[in-house]
Formats: sequence, C-alpha cells, structure tokens
Amino acid sequence: MNSIVCKNLSKSFPIDEESLLVLDDINLIINQGESLAITGKSGSGKSTLLQILAGLDFPTKGSIFFNKNEYLFNKPNTLRDLRLNNYGFVYQFHHLLDDLSVEENIVIPSQLNGTYSDKLLNKAINIMKRLDIFKRRNHLPWKLSGGEKQRTAIARSIINNPNFLFLDEPTGNLDNENGRLIQEVLMTISKENNIALIAATHDNEFIKSFDRVYKLFNAKLNSV
Repeated sequence: MNSIVCKNLSKSFPIDEESLLVLDDINLIINQGESLAITGKSGSGKSTLLQILAGLDFPTKGSIFFNKNEYLFNKPNTLRDLRLNNYGFVYQFHHLLDDLSVEENIVIPSQLNGTYSDKLLNKAINIMKRLDIFKRRNHLPWKLSGGEKQRTAIARSIINNPNFLFLDEPTGNLDNENGRLIQEVLMTISKENNIALIAATHDNEFIKSFDRVYKLFNAKLNSV
C-alpha cells in the first residue's frame, strides 16, 4: 500500500530578525485510500502543511517519505516526477488556464508526463460525462460557473490516476449546493479509485465525510 509519512516536521518563516513557527514537530502517516481533513483558523498553517506533504514547499526541519523514499528537496526534478505520477491537486480558485478549453485544461497533466494518447482522451471524455461538464468541453473557463470550474479542476486532478489527492479549500468559493455536489464527487472518486484525500478545509459539513480529522492550533497538529 502506498503511503506518505512525515517525521518530526517543522516549518518557520523569517519575520524581520525573528521567525514565526507555523508547524511544530508534526508526525503523520497517510495511507492510500483513506481520507484526512486538516482544520484550523486562517493562517494556522493548513495550506503550508498541505504544500509540504505534496512536495511543493520544504520543511525547516524533519523528513517526508513516499513509500520509504525520502523527499529530496534539493532535487526538484525528482519531486516533479513524484507529483506528476502520484499526486493530484484541487485548489479553491481552480487555477485553470484561461486560454485553454475545458478539455485542454483537463489533459495538461498527461501532456506534461508524456502519457497523452487517444486512450487518455477517451478517459477524459468519460470523466467529463461523469462530472456533467462534457457539454462544456470546448468552452473557455470564463464561460463556466464556479461549480463547473471546480469540476473541471477535479477532472484535471484525476486524469493521471493519482494515489493521493490534495485539496486546499475545494468548496471554499462555492455556494452550499455546489459545495455539497463537489463534496459528493470527491468522496465517490476516492472510494471508487482507492485515492487518498488530504484536505485543508473550514467546511464543517465536508469535514464530516472524512475518516480522520486533525486540527492545527499553535503550530501543533492534534487529532479531533
């Protein structure tokens, strides 16, 4: 079983001549197929922890492992390959490319890792149909509703069959109806494809769906 393990992880940011500690001696194991939510006040370090677990930022102290292989933060190409082949990402503000259609945005990860093919395009079509955005496949992002943009972002995040899906406030910019729809889509995708969900969220309804819930407070991560 694939897993992400962090050991004695700490992160601080320099402020003038001092430093701000946002993560302090965090130990965590995340196994493929489970769901984990990280809660806490704005500025508590939720997104920072998510970024470090995904190899997009580096800790001040401590280590992170994927299947016993330590993240090599001094070798960005190694981390890039790890992310492309194993991780997916969904953010609050979608991060869709404005000049590309829905379909073109979705297949970007496969083009980056060289797996794009007719078979993959058929997979993208099936995902679009599943997420009810197929009729929008040739539309640019500015023509989409907030819910449609987020469903496009989800389709893009799973096109390469990730083992772990990182979610940074995925329902935070949506109304209640679209928020619940995105919640249902994510949980269904996770269960059907054995994908781990790791979410930073304020959404109390969304939190109820997760196997494990943690709260960041005073730089410490505690089980709820």
